[in-house]
Amino acid sequence: MQVGKDCVVVFTYRMTSMDGDLVEEATQEEPAAYLHGGYDGIFPGVEAALEGKSAGDAVDVVLQPDDAFGEYDADLVRVEAADMFPPEVQVGMQFEGSSEDGHHHLLYTVTDVADGKVVVDGNHPLSGQALRIRFDRAGVKKIIVRYANLAGRTGTFDLRHYLNGWVDRYFYDTRLLTRAVPFAELRRRSNVNEAAQNAEAAADFPQRIRESVPGMSP
Repeated sequence: MQVGKDCVVVFTYRMTSMDGDLVEEATQEEPAAYLHGGYDGIFPGVEAALEGKSAGDAVDVVLQPDDAFGEYDADLVRVEAADMFPPEVQVGMQFEGSSEDGHHHLLYTVTDVADGKVVVDGNHPLSGQALRIRFDRAGVKKIIVRYANLAGRTGTFDLRHYLNGWVDRYFYDTRLLTRAVPFAELRRRSNVNEAAQNAEAAADFPQRIRESVPGMSP
């Protein structure tokens, strides 16, 4: 079966800088997944390269900044008062917010904390960089199932989402889950056993469970 519209494609890959430094990878233990067909689940250049490929095919793609995370925009760097942030704010933390014109929702990364001020950067950490993505011959692993009835399109959730075993990663990659924390940390914090034990017999038990998982409303 070839990759085509409304295929759920599951794969492993290595994303590197043009100098060969590893930026990100998906392994056999935690593969990536997306719905093929122009649904913004993956870079358009990568999707075009995977079109028509079969499980086991090797793919090597080079993305220029405009095709990846965009050019660096100095206007997305802001200096804010420290009292707008939690007391434990530190470099590397990320916060969701709006651009200064209020028209765009961005994820800001703290780059400096000093003298009662916090510097945040709304650029993606990889903005301005060309990237190379290699799908190993064993990496384009397999096409799980072909169907169009996926959450986010018709609002209906299909049982096969559970059966394929990669639904959490798929939802993360397609931004149906919060991207404010790394996937591995989100998966760890989504194990509610510890939260359930801490909230045992509490009157607000359901609220505490929801609050323990990033991206869930109380």
